[in-house]
Amino acid sequence: REEGVRILGSGNLVHNLGRIDWSNDEGGHAWAVEFDAWAREVLADDPSRVAAARERRDFSLAHPTPDHFVPALYVAGVAGASGGAARIVTGGCALGSISMTSCAVA
Repeated sequence: REEGVRILGSGNLVHNLGRIDWSNDEGGHAWAVEFDAWAREVLADDPSRVAAARERRDFSLAHPTPDHFVPALYVAGVAGASGGAARIVTGGCALGSISMTSCAVA
């Protein structure tokens, strides 16, 4: 960052294609909404806690495989290294089991 390099994390805070509900365009299953809200709160308030996501009972539902959550770890690391937090840009669940929540770190 000191050299003007932008760090981008691209993933999903909730990503479970096996639990998609095609009739739920703009909402999420209760577990998806809860996990998304928790992850947004952690990234915005204390990014160092994001690794605790694996201890949550809804983590395996939100992420049957970790590949879409790993970018959140990078964002949390950058936020923590700068002594700050992530700013939530957009959020919310769709199709029951997808969250395209976006955040930025200055």
